[in-house]
Amino acid sequence: ELMAAILLGRGFSYFGGITCRTVNIRNVLNLEKKTAKLAFIQANESKGGSR
Repeated sequence: ELMAAILLGRGFSYFGGITCRTVNIRNVLNLEKKTAKLAFIQANESKGGSR
């Protein structure tokens, strides 16, 4: 029973790690898009001198 639990736990953590990685990659890409948009908006505002 213990061995089965250990093997199950390893398999679960392995697949969990893969899904976590793909989710993290998506989050990083979304964050990069957001920061790029923010930087673009800030650059436009500083050029326009609205602030």
